[in-house]
Amino acid sequence: MRDLIDDGPDITPLVLRDYQTDVIERTRQAIGRGSRRPLLVMPTGAGKTKVAAGIVESAVTKGKRVLFGAPRRDLIHQTRRSFASHGIESNAIMAGAMDVQRHIPVGVCSWDTVHSRCKRNETMAWPKADIVIVDEAHFGYLTISPGHPRSISRCGDHWFDGNASTG
Repeated sequence: MRDLIDDGPDITPLVLRDYQTDVIERTRQAIGRGSRRPLLVMPTGAGKTKVAAGIVESAVTKGKRVLFGAPRRDLIHQTRRSFASHGIESNAIMAGAMDVQRHIPVGVCSWDTVHSRCKRNETMAWPKADIVIVDEAHFGYLTISPGHPRSISRCGDHWFDGNASTG
């Protein structure tokens, strides 16, 4: 899978801006108050993927598993490159990527592939995750309703429906 994220990007420490740190903290507070599906909305260029990397990095250091899903291959590749540039190793779960390494706690996936492999074809177990990040959540291509055919409710207990752009 390394070839999908180029030839070993330079790893740089993840440095967040104050407003990015603030939005992560407010998201944690919302979850702490019982919100299971907070929606993070930030304008284009505000660093939503970097905020996601901050959440993922924090979760992984606490021994948590994270599933980040996107609707398009280019977003999956972009996210994996971004994560890798900050030292976050991830599995790719999408058409053509079959080598999922279970010891890696971060999966970056195509929701269509997860749906196809897990629900329609039953060729893969649902990815286990403590945190699920839904990129481009404003498209509404998924649901967390357990009975719905496009449900991802079995993936994890905590939700961060994030990275919805406003412009």
